[in-house]
Amino acid sequence: RKVLLPLQKAPPRRLTTIVAPAGYGKTSLAAQWRHALAEEGVATAWLSLEPDDRDQSHFLASLIECLDTSSGRSSAAQDFGALSVSALLRVLATRLREGGRELALFLDDYHHAQTDATEALVSKLLADPGMGHVRLVLISRSRPRFPVSALRLKGELREIGVENLRFSAVEAQDFFGTAAARLSAGQIEELVRHTEGWAVALQMVRVL
Repeated sequence: RKVLLPLQKAPPRRLTTIVAPAGYGKTSLAAQWRHALAEEGVATAWLSLEPDDRDQSHFLASLIECLDTSSGRSSAAQDFGALSVSALLRVLATRLREGGRELALFLDDYHHAQTDATEALVSKLLADPGMGHVRLVLISRSRPRFPVSALRLKGELREIGVENLRFSAVEAQDFFGTAAARLSAGQIEELVRHTEGWAVALQMVRVL
């Protein structure tokens, strides 16, 4: 995809948001980017959030367990449910600071966990000067509601939206593969215009 190469070449940012409705390939793009980062030797962790993660304690425990799994640490014996939010936040901060090497933390379906309380926790992590090596990637159907102006002014924010994720006519032709032989360039351009480059709609056309 056209947006993957700029992601790979651009300098790392504290926060990257990938925001679009369902079906625009957000998770697919993020997974490809994560694979590329891993090949470069960057540590990565991936957490798919669920509605239960709207609870602050559950959210923090999920993050800790995700980091433990990614690092090979066993956290099964720890009862995170018995800890307070402040204690869980301290544990999470310790995990994130360990090693000090660059870490890309991907939070997929971030909209499932989005509440004022959980967003305050994310904002606090991003404001922590000791977390400069942590690169947070939020994959979501809705934008974060916590303030990002300071990150934007510092050049530490990258925003990817529908305009970046929609297919171009060239990408649509590659996407259709051998089926594109039955379509003229004009027909493909018309399909892209009618579907607004929406991957799911193009997939439906491709299987017809």
